[in-house]
Amino acid sequence: MDQRFTAHRLHLAQQAQPAREELSDEEIKRIGEVYYAALLEEDDETRLRGFYEEDGELPEEPCPTFEEYTLDHEVQTKVDKHLHARGKVRDFYLDEAEEVLSWTNVGLRLKPGSPSWKKLPLTLQAANIKAAKDIKARNQGDVVETPRTPGLEPESLTPLLSQAVEEWCQEKARTSWVPKTEQEQRVWMGHFLAVIGDRPLDKYTKADARTFKGIVCVMSSNEIVAPMRNSSSVVSRVGGCDEHLRAGLPELTPRQLESTPQGPPEALPAFSPHCPSTGGSAGC
Repeated sequence: MDQRFTAHRLHLAQQAQPAREELSDEEIKRIGEVYYAALLEEDDETRLRGFYEEDGELPEEPCPTFEEYTLDHEVQTKVDKHLHARGKVRDFYLDEAEEVLSWTNVGLRLKPGSPSWKKLPLTLQAANIKAAKDIKARNQGDVVETPRTPGLEPESLTPLLSQAVEEWCQEKARTSWVPKTEQEQRVWMGHFLAVIGDRPLDKYTKADARTFKGIVCVMSSNEIVAPMRNSSSVVSRVGGCDEHLRAGLPELTPRQLESTPQGPPEALPAFSPHCPSTGGSAGC
């Protein structure tokens, strides 16, 4: 139930986004890969349900014979290849393009006059031709694996961390911070940005925080108090910790945090109320 609610909420958020002028070539390519994988998944489901056989048990739901299924694919593929060679598409793929854009793992909207309405249906038709070749191989008894293709990364509706930090620091400096506090907070957030990178707020995870804490443990006092413009010194520590980072840094114990020069980075929990809740492991 929670997964369906989350998927529905994501779908509503995606549909609330403004329609795009055009899709990038990379996005169109990825959508074609998603569609291709979906076609093979559909074929998997058809085979799991089984085909109708005259001397077999009567199926619970109507289904084609194996011969009907094979012939239907061959006829459709012949038409698709004929049109594709001429740069044309069946009207079917115009409808499919609208449908695929609404899928949760795609979640994009296009303006009616977008040039992508020409490119995307052609890409879907090409994906179907490719899938038809693999389905034909399966019909002949060959083993063709169904790829597990990730969808498009949803566009974040939250600002970059650097932008949010700047607004946060300005607000706190105006209302409650003394200059020294502002400087300390900016230094810590600068270190975090230098090590973990600048991303939208909802793209950070708890693992990022654990990694940063682990690096802080091997920093010297001079590196910790260095101003933001020298945060490259923190990045140099990543190389020394690379083996530990690959293995995955564990959650630090209170004793480890107490032994960290200058104490733990308090700026991160202080800033966390300004980060949006994602309902999962992501977030500040």
